Amino acid sequence: MIKQFSDIMSSEDIVASPVDEMVDGVIIKIEEGLLREFIDESVHDKFNNLDDKFLKIYFESKYKDKTIPGNDRIRYYAQPQANSNLGKFLKKYGKIDVGVNIKVLYNSEGFGSIVLGD
Repeated sequence: MIKQFSDIMSSEDIVASPVDEMVDGVIIKIEEGLLREFIDESVHDKFNNLDDKFLKIYFESKYKDKTIPGNDRIRYYAQPQANSNLGKFLKKYGKIDVGVNIKVLYNSEGFGSIVLGD
């Protein structure tokens, strides 16, 4: 018998994200594509270069014995500059690859992004 949505979701399933906190994370998946493929069409007009190459980095972080999934985008350059987000990522973590340990900073709204600076 197939479980119904109401059978598998309860208040115990809710994972509260940290707020204004930095936690450990790990990269679980990486996709390469154009910016337009990674953002909602309703916000396309807010970006100038929708055809720029980006990496979408999926990660999991641990908080209070719960696993919190998330993702972040980094513009891809064949030869990254030191001050680009890709350059900062490579300087801090060494490489972009599945299994790389990262730091994730959650903002006041509970949204996580990969820490790029010191």
